[in-house]
Amino acid sequence: MRSTVSEAEFRETCSTVEPRLRNREEMAYYRLWSDALDEVRTTVLGQSPVMS
Repeated sequence: MRSTVSEAEFRETCSTVEPRLRNREEMAYYRLWSDALDEVRTTVLGQSPVMS
């Protein structure tokens, strides 16, 4: 999945989505959902918390 999103595309776009996309794989899935739906509510996509 990550190969569909270049590093440059990810850097330009990751912070335009709230909550911020954390990696290229998340961005690829976000694109799939946004292409299939009129509007993607990222607050309900269920990002897991980052473990420190």
